[in-house]
Amino acid sequence: YVYPLNDYYSINLIFERIFSMHNIYSSLNSNYNELRVIENDFYTLGLSLFLYDMYVNNINGDSTLNKIAFYLELLKNIEVAILQDIYIDNLDEKAIVSSLESDVFLSKNESRNLFVHAFELKNFHIEQLLTYFHLLRLYERDCLLSNNYSRGEFLDKIFNYGYVNYYTIK
Repeated sequence: YVYPLNDYYSINLIFERIFSMHNIYSSLNSNYNELRVIENDFYTLGLSLFLYDMYVNNINGDSTLNKIAFYLELLKNIEVAILQDIYIDNLDEKAIVSSLESDVFLSKNESRNLFVHAFELKNFHIEQLLTYFHLLRLYERDCLLSNNYSRGEFLDKIFNYGYVNYYTIK
């Protein structure tokens, strides 16, 4: 890929590639509950997206462009998950690339690169998104609405006690 050199893309790159795979997984790997030490790349990407959301929404000063960049990235992930569901059995590169260009505002090159990464290599985005939305729901319920935990306490629980996949919770 050719990466544009701007603050907004750089922050996304840090959270999506560097931060998620190295720092998050090693933190989860050293949690208190040995039964929950499971390597799950999609979970770490979802957790990274959640941390990125918390970071963007809590920076001081004018962070409007950072928020726009975050929500465009979220839109991209949601659109990819939808397209992966629609075209799971019959890949139509032209239709997928066209949809990415028009709905997610990507260039033709970015759309083709994303097609290869997400569709040909079968990197499914739905688990990442479900993890993000599950963590966001827990955060809103336990921290914002009921004030059971501070933001730091909430993150401590995630990193110190591991995680339970959202689909195993009743």
